[in-house]
Amino acid sequence: MSSIFKDKGIYYLQVTRNYRSIKQSLKTGDYRIAKKRARLLEPELVDQLFNPNIVRHISFAELCAKFLSVEHEWTDRTRETYEWVLNAYNKTRRLPDKPATRVTFQGRLNTVIEWGKKNNYRTDIKKFDKKKMPSRNRVFSTIEMLSILDNVQDNDFNQFIRFAYYTGARRGELSSLKKNKIREDHIEVTGKTGIRIVKLNDQSKKVIKDNPELWDYSDDYISHKFKKELRRLDIPDGRFHDLRRTFGFNLIKSGTPIYEVSKLLGHKSVKTTEYHYAPLLVSDIKDFVL
Repeated sequence: MSSIFKDKGIYYLQVTRNYRSIKQSLKTGDYRIAKKRARLLEPELVDQLFNPNIVRHISFAELCAKFLSVEHEWTDRTRETYEWVLNAYNKTRRLPDKPATRVTFQGRLNTVIEWGKKNNYRTDIKKFDKKKMPSRNRVFSTIEMLSILDNVQDNDFNQFIRFAYYTGARRGELSSLKKNKIREDHIEVTGKTGIRIVKLNDQSKKVIKDNPELWDYSDDYISHKFKKELRRLDIPDGRFHDLRRTFGFNLIKSGTPIYEVSKLLGHKSVKTTEYHYAPLLVSDIKDFVL
């Protein structure tokens, strides 16, 4: 039995046999187009249900299309990243030269290949031997943080920087913050791991109180604007994300248990926190403040 249904404005085809079912996006909100695509797709889904263990060999581009067509528990940002990476790779079949970007591509591509194996698809590329990049360990010193907070002259952006530093929230989490997600002692944000709670201290509460309209910045604007300010202040090798790292490092240096720091930062596990902060803790870095 097959049926077409609509979810979040997009039509899907679902085929069911003996209490097993399989569904796939028809990638359209137009019912007439959905019906035409369903007629072409239905035989393939029926074959998958009747012959679930047969390995099917398809091109990597086809595998990517299938991977993107099924439901994943992703945020919109995660989906955008996957679509961008897969489209870019399929156009050139080359990995980026920049090491950090290369690792990101390899991770996404390996996920697609693994998904294919679980669903009995084999493709024309093999998993990449992904080398983990060493954790970036740049944090701002007390003097640097004071210079940033006291000398960024654009008041709105200055307040945005302060809020990022006082909360340790990610750039993307703050740029998508909505008024209805602000509570008395925390905010609800959507980040890499989905929806999470970010605790507000007195300093961040004051920033919210003084900026009731919040901010409307794109991720690119935040990154470029912050780097421009750092160049003007003669602060080398700084990125906006370093505010978050400095926040976490200062908490650990002040005696906050690493498990609690992990929760405040929204890491998946304490191991993630240890990976990012262990190099800092063994370095001779002094003179930091909360």
